[in-house]
Amino acid sequence: MKLASSLILPALSWSVRLASASSEGRVYICDGQPAAATAPRSRTLSPTEARLVIAQRAGVEDYHNADLKDGGALEAINEFGRRTSLFGDVAEEKLVEAVVLVEGGKDVRVPPTQQCRSFAISPAPDAASTRGLWVDLVRQASPLVYSSDVTEETILALLRGEGMADGHGKTFRITSRTEDLLSLMDPKQRDVSSTIVIPPTTWNSETDGQWGTYPMPSFQSPLRKRSSRSPPQPEAPLEIDPITSFQPVESSTNTPSSDFFTSAANNNTNTSTPLPGILPACFPTQQSCESTTRSCMGHGACQLAYTDQSASAQSPSQHCYACLCSPTITKSSDGKLVTTTYWGGPACQKKDISVEFWMLALFSVGLVFLVSFAIGELVGMGGEELPGVIGAGVSGPTAKR
Repeated sequence: MKLASSLILPALSWSVRLASASSEGRVYICDGQPAAATAPRSRTLSPTEARLVIAQRAGVEDYHNADLKDGGALEAINEFGRRTSLFGDVAEEKLVEAVVLVEGGKDVRVPPTQQCRSFAISPAPDAASTRGLWVDLVRQASPLVYSSDVTEETILALLRGEGMADGHGKTFRITSRTEDLLSLMDPKQRDVSSTIVIPPTTWNSETDGQWGTYPMPSFQSPLRKRSSRSPPQPEAPLEIDPITSFQPVESSTNTPSSDFFTSAANNNTNTSTPLPGILPACFPTQQSCESTTRSCMGHGACQLAYTDQSASAQSPSQHCYACLCSPTITKSSDGKLVTTTYWGGPACQKKDISVEFWMLALFSVGLVFLVSFAIGELVGMGGEELPGVIGAGVSGPTAKR
């Protein structure tokens, strides 16, 4: 038995290595659920179907539901997607979902195991496009922390380091070490479910598969279209392809980040319309604080509230910038009446409508006195004796003779 295992495992490992070096990408799902006996031995999905499976396991399927009209995508999600219990039995579900991208696929060997399922991606997007997809998944999982002002290089550095977590049991990593894959695919880790993606090392530029188009979160607009990125081809014309380029909501010739800050700067002076959505209490930079809160709605200024000493130097959550609200003082035309208005909220957009204590106390005492007086009058009216006229219709006792 040991001899058979020692011969089978290297053979399967070598086949996995050859698959990673081909033009097909490979996805391994290790969640302790073996493949069904009736399922095909090796299934191939399109890049869009594979993206939907990865997004569903990463918990950001709401940004990718536009492509669910295809029956093949639903079938792929049912087969390779994350399983949830019908009655919310947390004990049977994986507590942590690790979404891992492997760099240098030809040098990484993935040992086969009965606890992992796999499928191929053809035509597979290249490594650069896949790294861009990982950055987008991180932004979709934590849109408030990793907004548009956090550069892609910063996110990639964090992904290649200790990884990134969204606070809801989802972690994202980019690795090239075999020992990391072995730990993720260890069947003893019952609380960890892993989705491992190995892009191809060679691809055909003419049939380069794309991940497709999907919306991205934005502070200024509810959704922002974005398509997968791929390296420029030599034979491509010198014009922007609307399918493979970034698609912002507002048409402009600037880059997406410049579009974001330009539209935000134009809206900084618009303090009449309310801010949409729920605003965070902290912002990673002063520029993001001013652009999101419209310079604190003109009622304050963005300042550094505190610094998290335990966070790393590259972490966007190291610094916390928040609005410091200032009171607004208005005077009447004759200058005799002075009114002071206080503001609050994460963007100083809420007006303080509280009044002085003596006014509230006098109003409360007067209201209590009025209610007590009314109740006393009703009680006194009910305690009066009935007049004798009411008994006039009743015959009295007869007189004695």
